[in-house]
Amino acid sequence: MKKNILFRLALMLCFVWMVSLAQADPDPNFHIYICFGQSNMEGNASVPSSETQGVSERFQRIYTANDCSNCGKKMGQWYTAIPPLARCFHGNNIGYGPVDNFGRTLVENLDPAIRVGVVVVACGGCDIQLFEKDR
Repeated sequence: MKKNILFRLALMLCFVWMVSLAQADPDPNFHIYICFGQSNMEGNASVPSSETQGVSERFQRIYTANDCSNCGKKMGQWYTAIPPLARCFHGNNIGYGPVDNFGRTLVENLDPAIRVGVVVVACGGCDIQLFEKDR
């Protein structure tokens, strides 16, 4: 019985030690902005071909949708913020929105050590009340 308790205690201490190693401090040089809204935030304009090139690697976006199998991107991963930002693809070359210029402007004007990340959570055609906490 005593050996069992000691074994469990040792196992628990090992687990706590491993968890403490896995945690990392937040990076103060990575600023993350949540951009939620409707179709305008999703990007309702056509993506100019000039805007898909020369995007700074300091401007990143995380994929929030799981429908990006056709472009090889994975939900929860950070990528350079090449439009469209709300989804992996849009029909008719649309998907350019205010978040594109927002992030690029920040990157141009902030200290070069700072990276900007955007989390675009936008649902075109949905009522803005979709984002209310009790819905």
